[in-house]
Amino acid sequence: MVTSLFGASTLPVLQFQAPPSTTFSYHIPISFSISLSVNQPVIVTVNLLTADFRPHHLIITPQQPIVHITESTTHKFEDLYITRPTQTVEKDPIQSAETNQQCSTSVMKVDERWTKEEESIRIMVEAATPCASSVIVSDIMHRDNALLKVIEASHNIVRNTKETIWLLLSKPVVNVSISVAIGNRMLPVERLKTHDKLVIFSLPILVIPDKVDKTSPATNSFKILIRNDTQQLELPMQLRVSDTSNASDTAEVVDKEALIASLFEFAAEGEPLALIKPLVTLLGTLDNDGCNALHVAARNKQNFALKTMLSVLCEYSSVVERQRILNAPNVRGQTALHCAIRAGDPDCVHYLISAGAKRNVVDNNLDTVAHYLGEAYNDAIYKEILETSSSEEVESGVEINRENILAKKNCYGYTPAHIAVKKLKLSLLEALIEAGAPVDIPDNSGETPLLTALYMDDADAASLLAQHNCDVNIVSNNGDTPLKVACKKKNLVMIGRLLDAGSTMDSLGTGDGRPVEADDEDVQRILNGERVEVPNIYAQDGPGEQEINELQSEESISTATSTDAATSYRLRTLKDDVSCLDYLTRLRLSKILDVEDKWTILADHLGCGHMVEFIRVCLDDSSSPTMMLLDQYEQVPNANLSTVTQSLEDMGETLGVRLIQAGNEQQ
Repeated sequence: MVTSLFGASTLPVLQFQAPPSTTFSYHIPISFSISLSVNQPVIVTVNLLTADFRPHHLIITPQQPIVHITESTTHKFEDLYITRPTQTVEKDPIQSAETNQQCSTSVMKVDERWTKEEESIRIMVEAATPCASSVIVSDIMHRDNALLKVIEASHNIVRNTKETIWLLLSKPVVNVSISVAIGNRMLPVERLKTHDKLVIFSLPILVIPDKVDKTSPATNSFKILIRNDTQQLELPMQLRVSDTSNASDTAEVVDKEALIASLFEFAAEGEPLALIKPLVTLLGTLDNDGCNALHVAARNKQNFALKTMLSVLCEYSSVVERQRILNAPNVRGQTALHCAIRAGDPDCVHYLISAGAKRNVVDNNLDTVAHYLGEAYNDAIYKEILETSSSEEVESGVEINRENILAKKNCYGYTPAHIAVKKLKLSLLEALIEAGAPVDIPDNSGETPLLTALYMDDADAASLLAQHNCDVNIVSNNGDTPLKVACKKKNLVMIGRLLDAGSTMDSLGTGDGRPVEADDEDVQRILNGERVEVPNIYAQDGPGEQEINELQSEESISTATSTDAATSYRLRTLKDDVSCLDYLTRLRLSKILDVEDKWTILADHLGCGHMVEFIRVCLDDSSSPTMMLLDQYEQVPNANLSTVTQSLEDMGETLGVRLIQAGNEQQ
C-alpha cells in the first residue's frame, strides 16, 4: 500500500479500514471503506491508476465518486463498477489513404497498450481541503480472468416439475442468464436469483416430457446453459420420472362414496383417523421438493397430524409400503426423521421411530440422523435416537448395530462425535459416548474429535474425551498430536490433563516438528510435572441436562419480569455460553425478534451483519431467522450470552433480556 501526502500539517489522515479485494471484474461491484481523521471539511474523490501509478483509461462508476465529509469518520464506498470508456471515433471523409494507415497503426498501438493496462488497476482515494490534500493508493488489483465453473450443485437428478436447483459457482456473477436445453427447445429458467456465488432457480414446467413410459422408470438427459459475459457453461442433468414421483400412477383413485362415508364416520365418532383412512394411498405423494406428507408434518412440528397419518399408515398398509413411505428421501436425501430432528420436535421423533423409521439412512451429505443431533436442543431427542435397544436394526438381512451407525462418516469425514464437538454440544457428546459412539475415528484431515476440540480450544470437550480413554497420542495428517496442539495453544490445563491421560513427551516431536511454544516457561512447568488447579465440572452434582432443557412456565417469566430493572440485566451466575441457551428460550426470542426484522438489528449488534443475507437465502416458511442467527453466532469464537444480553438491552428489548435470564436461572 502506498500513501502520498501533500500540503500543510493540517492535512487529513487517510487509511483503508477494509481495503478493496485483490481482483476485479467489469460486472461485479467493488466495495471498500476508509477511515478519515480531519479537523476541517474535506472533499473525498475516488479515481483509478495503472499499476505504475499513471492515470488509468478505465473509469469507475459512478464516475469519480465525490463525498463531502465534515468530521472524522469511517466511510464505506459501495456498488462501484470498473468500466471501459465509451469511445467515439469521427472519420474525415477527405483523409488520404496514407493518413488512414498512420491512424490505424496508431490506434493499434494504443489498443495494445490499453489491453495490457486493463489487466490491473489501483484505486486512489484523495481527501482535499482548500489548502492541503492527502492521497492513499490501494495495492494492485488484477482482473479476474478465471473461467467460471460450477463448484457444487444441489442435485444432478431431477424428479419433479418446477424443481428448485441451486448452483455454487467459482466466482460471483451479476448479469447471468440460465436456460434449459431439452431436445430442440431452449427454455429460460424461472425465479432466477443470484447471491454472490450462489445461483437459485426453478426449472420450467415444459422440461418434463409430455410422454414418458409409466410402466418403468425413465431417464432423460438435458442441459442447463449458464451464460455470464462472454462465458458459457453447460451442466448436464438427468430427468428421472419414476413410479414414485407421481402418486397418481400408483395410488388408487379415492372415490366420492368412500370420502362421504369417512366424513360421516368422523361426524358420528369424532375419530380423525376416519378422515385420513381413504387417503392412505396418497401419503407417498411428493411435492416439488420431494417431500411427502410425513416430511411436511415433521418439518412444521405438527406432531398430532403426524401421529394420525402414521396410525393410518401402520394399520392400512403393508410392511413394505409403510417402510417405503416412512424412509422416503426428499431431494436433499432427508427422511421425515431427519426433518423432525432438525425441527426439534421430540414427539414427532418418537412417533416416527415407534412406527419403524430407520436411523441409519443417510442424506445427500451422508449425514445420518445421529449427525443431525447437532441441530437439536432437547435431551428427549437424544435419548430417542441414541438409546440402546435389544432389537437391532436390520437392513437387507444384514444386522447393523448401533456402534456402527454412530461410527458413520458424512461426506466431510465427520462422525456424530465430530459434529457434537464442532457444535459445542457437550451434553450431546456425553450422550454419544454413553451410547457407545467411537471417539477415535479420524475425519478427512486425520483429526479425531479430541484434536478438533483442542484446535477449538474447548477444554471441556477435550477433557471429557480424554477421560473416556480416547487415543491421546493420535497423529493427524499434518503431523499434529494432541499434546502438540495444546502446547501451540498454550492451554496449560489441557497439557496437564493430556499428560495425566497418557500423552507421551515423544508426541511433541523433535527438531522442526517440535512446537516452539513447548519451550515457553509456563508450558515447561506443566511438562515437568506442575498442574493448574481448576474446578472439575464433571465431579460436581449440578442440575441434570433434562432440567436445563425443560420447558419454562409462563409463571417463571412473569416472576422474572417483576425483578428490579437494575439487577435483572446482570447475569452474575450466567453460564456464559450461547450453547447453554435452551430451545424454548430461543423459540420465545424468535417470536419477539422475527417481527419487523428485529433479528437483523441483533445481528449488527453481535457483529454478524455479514450473515444476514446468507440467512435470508436459507429461510423457508418453516424456519425462524432468529433461531438460525443464534445457531450461526454460536459458532463464532468467544460467542457468549452476556454479549447477546447486552445487545438486546441496547436494542431496548428488555423482555428478551428477561427471557434469557429466566432460562439461565433454571440452570
